[in-house]
Amino acid sequence: MKKICLLSFSILLSGIITAQNVGIGTTSPGTKLDVNGAFTVREAVIAGSVGNAATVPNNVSVVKLTTGAATATIALTAPTTPANDGALLIVYNASSYAATFTTTTIASGSALEFIYSGGWVPTSSSSGGGGVSSVATGAGLAGGPITTTGTISIPASGVTNTMLANSTISGVALGSNLNALTIGSGLSGTSYNGSSAVTIANTGVTSITAGSGINVSGGTGGVTISNSAIPAANTITGPGTTNYVSKFTSANTIGNSLMYDNGSAVGVNTTSPAALWHVAGGGAILGTAGSSGNTRTLTLLNNSAAQLNYTTYPGAWTSALQIQDNTNNRFLWISPLDNGSTYNSRIMAAGTGLDIYTNGATGSNGTLGFSQNTSGNVGIGTSSPGQKLTVAGNVDVGLNYYGFGGDVTQSSTAGICWHTIGSPVGNYAIYRTSGAWTSPNYQQLEVDWPTGIIINGGSAYAKSGTILQPSGGNVGIGTASPAYPLDVNGIVRAPEFIGAGQCYEKWGSWGCASGYNEVLDGRPGGQESYESNSNNSGDGMANLVCVSSAPTATTSWGYSSTSGGTYRNRLMRATAAANSMDRVQPRCAICCKGGCYTAFGVNTCSTGYTAMYTGRTGGVESYTGGQYQQKTLCIDVSATVEEATTSYGTTYNTRLMRHREGSGTNYDNNGMEQIPNICAVCCRQ
Repeated sequence: MKKICLLSFSILLSGIITAQNVGIGTTSPGTKLDVNGAFTVREAVIAGSVGNAATVPNNVSVVKLTTGAATATIALTAPTTPANDGALLIVYNASSYAATFTTTTIASGSALEFIYSGGWVPTSSSSGGGGVSSVATGAGLAGGPITTTGTISIPASGVTNTMLANSTISGVALGSNLNALTIGSGLSGTSYNGSSAVTIANTGVTSITAGSGINVSGGTGGVTISNSAIPAANTITGPGTTNYVSKFTSANTIGNSLMYDNGSAVGVNTTSPAALWHVAGGGAILGTAGSSGNTRTLTLLNNSAAQLNYTTYPGAWTSALQIQDNTNNRFLWISPLDNGSTYNSRIMAAGTGLDIYTNGATGSNGTLGFSQNTSGNVGIGTSSPGQKLTVAGNVDVGLNYYGFGGDVTQSSTAGICWHTIGSPVGNYAIYRTSGAWTSPNYQQLEVDWPTGIIINGGSAYAKSGTILQPSGGNVGIGTASPAYPLDVNGIVRAPEFIGAGQCYEKWGSWGCASGYNEVLDGRPGGQESYESNSNNSGDGMANLVCVSSAPTATTSWGYSSTSGGTYRNRLMRATAAANSMDRVQPRCAICCKGGCYTAFGVNTCSTGYTAMYTGRTGGVESYTGGQYQQKTLCIDVSATVEEATTSYGTTYNTRLMRHREGSGTNYDNNGMEQIPNICAVCCRQ
């Protein structure tokens, strides 16, 4: 049985396909697809996104668009391009907003059909807003406006009052396809852009509501008003441009003036006024002849305020600018004054004073440059000058002198000058020397007063006196390059000098008082002469000197209680009772604040001091068989030798001795040691 049914279906299908048409519900399809009955194409539902967009799915023919998350017009994205032209797509906008597909707008609640032919093209259009329920002669239109991209035909008999609900045409734009327009009664808000004449009949027309205006332009037609009440002789004609204020260019012709009114500002000689009243191009404001401020002054003042008229005026009346407040208590008046009198041009202000600010900006007053108060004091950089001229800040007078007195002449060197008898030498002035602001030729401040300079710091107060170089630096007298805090090129006279240029010797310890430098630390010693057969017994030693502790001893002698020895030496100090002696450390120091000192045992000087000469130790000798030197001296190494020591043989011996410093309570530290017999005289320069 199944085979019989399948065979029958195959025979039937073969017959249909053989004819190359497909039929559903019919055995005789007349087209490629012939459906005898209804069929359903299921719709795809899409929703608007947060970004007010949605995408049409592929391979669908009907789309229903819902609002979803959209908040405005929804932009639809086209599906994939169909393989063949002719594909159909129906879009139903069920959302609350309009939708756009390609370049077509689909109103909310409307549906549009599109066909693909090289692109999606709408087959109809809709803007929503209602529909047409009926169109019949005399019955009128109901249900809302009619919008069409085509043509609405009007019968040859025209539109009569019986076809209009209110017997009027209101807000209708008539195209250019009318040969003529005859307006009877009840016309308002109508515009006509045709080229034919417009006739307004005299029957029933009592007024014309222009709305946004009556505009007649272009073409050869015109406006004819029957039984016109406007005589032809009084007709005003002429061209015009939007926003320009008109003027009469002849008796019956108007044209553009220089004034331009854009609705928010008026410009003269400009079409872009930047303020309520903007005049471009400059010009003159001419007053009239007269003898008062009312006739010769341009005045700016508040509404309804009276102009202040001066009762007195310097010189003859001239043109002036006057700005005043509405109380007449404050005003600003600027005038060049007349050329015939001796008066200067002036700016006059009434009130508390005059301030001039610069560098002003939105929300900022700017920077105060000049201020004059009611006392006549002038301030620069301050609004409260306490003197005739008060400057808050630095003053730059340029490259020339600033002079005081009637006999001042300027010089090319910058400074302050009282009188000039030569330039720049001989000026009674304080000025800047030539040079640069960089090393080594720095510019300096020079005070030049040929008749003498007095610096009087007084003495009556706690801080009276004169201070030079409080932060350090050198002061020179008679020299342009001082090398010391006070460098005098010449003789200095004073009843007494305290401290400076002094040296002292300290015995028993090292170290110096505050303000003094320890230029040498040493131990007691001196020049010694002895016979060769008793070189360890100690012979005559000249007066005691402080011998440097720096050089290494060449030979050392001492005394031992166990081994014996005859060389003994010690530095003793009286006790407090002054009737006995204490042995102290054999130490000494030379302390200086400037000045000069003699270094024994070395021929170099302390830092800051220079060797005036170097030498060897010696002294003046008195002798009668034995040699005893009276004083240890530093004798110049370059002194001329009158008699060589070799003439005295090998028995004549001398040496520079220094106290040996040891430790313990015995006499081991009482000895002496020999050091090189060299020396130097050192001075501070």
